[in-house]
Amino acid sequence: MGYWCGYWLQVLSSDLNYAEYMLWEESQLFHAVDASSRNELGAIMRRKNLAKEEMLFFYEDKGNFVYIINSGKIKLNRQTQDGKESVIMVAIQGDILGEELLFGKEQYSYSAVAVTEAELFAFSVPELRLIMKSSTVIADNAAQLLLKRNYQLQKELEHLKVQNAQQKIGCFLLDNSKTHYGTANFELPFEKNMIAAKLGMKPETFSRALADLKKQGVHTDGKVIIIEDVRRLAHYTCASCSEHFPCNDLG
Repeated sequence: MGYWCGYWLQVLSSDLNYAEYMLWEESQLFHAVDASSRNELGAIMRRKNLAKEEMLFFYEDKGNFVYIINSGKIKLNRQTQDGKESVIMVAIQGDILGEELLFGKEQYSYSAVAVTEAELFAFSVPELRLIMKSSTVIADNAAQLLLKRNYQLQKELEHLKVQNAQQKIGCFLLDNSKTHYGTANFELPFEKNMIAAKLGMKPETFSRALADLKKQGVHTDGKVIIIEDVRRLAHYTCASCSEHFPCNDLG
């Protein structure tokens, strides 16, 4: 593991394992922070465990903590005035929740509920703001997170206006394929009805549109997606998008 990795583990928590250390090291919020800041972060970190379907926080609750997901999946959503659910995203391991609180916002801008059992690292907002004052790296990382989130929202708004159902699903599949060429074979990251809600369509519309994508070389086997030719699907999907494939936010 090496001295430096061992130092990280000692500083952060006596029970922090290697995988959790790597999650911290590679997180968008704490990447490349100095040793002093790591020490301070370790001192304020708390673990939060959630049961399936347990609420983490509600829309407009006071924002007391920023979270990093260590395991499990968390659905971020908002409710319309007539009670309909709008799914913003399903956050997974390594994702950050509540980063906007670091720049003066006092309330959460969405609700968060566990889709599965989950464990999160929780950081007190007032304490994290204090650490940011002496760590420009954390402040810069948080700003980059907000910029990326804003870019993603702009792209989704554009797709909502101009893409048909098949293209919206195609874009989602391309983002999750994590490849730019050739074939792709991967498992859907969460349930189809949740993907449908995220894309702003009814489950039956999603099912029909996904089936129609067979014409573009997309096949399904339960939760498994097989894309015959990623570039072929991208050509069809991105015809109604201002971005060129691969998108800037494709990891």
